[in-house]
Amino acid sequence: MGHTGKVAGSANLALLGGKHRDSVLAYANGWYRTGRTPEHFVEIAEKVVALGFKAVKLDPFGTDKWFCWDEDLHVAYNILNALRKRFGPELRLLIDVHSRFAPSESLRIARTLAPLNLFW
Repeated sequence: MGHTGKVAGSANLALLGGKHRDSVLAYANGWYRTGRTPEHFVEIAEKVVALGFKAVKLDPFGTDKWFCWDEDLHVAYNILNALRKRFGPELRLLIDVHSRFAPSESLRIARTLAPLNLFW
């Protein structure tokens, strides 16, 4: 791609349609092997928000695979709800479950978490 612009006599950026934004959202990533309490997740989020991050990606589901036990789903909801209450809608919450859940279980989880207005 580096030589395409030279051949066409134009900058690669122009060939791709030009500039579309001034910035790109970056997110803090982590919190997979950590204490699964709302307080602990909020404490970690405080640190990365103080660094300027406006989005966090986390896995609040512990070690569940294929299915999420009701108790674990309740813990995950409480973690995400604590983050939402502390930081409001300004902080984007991103969930990564590492492709661990069956499709039907993913839908059940998504329906439960829908009121929290997750980014993805």
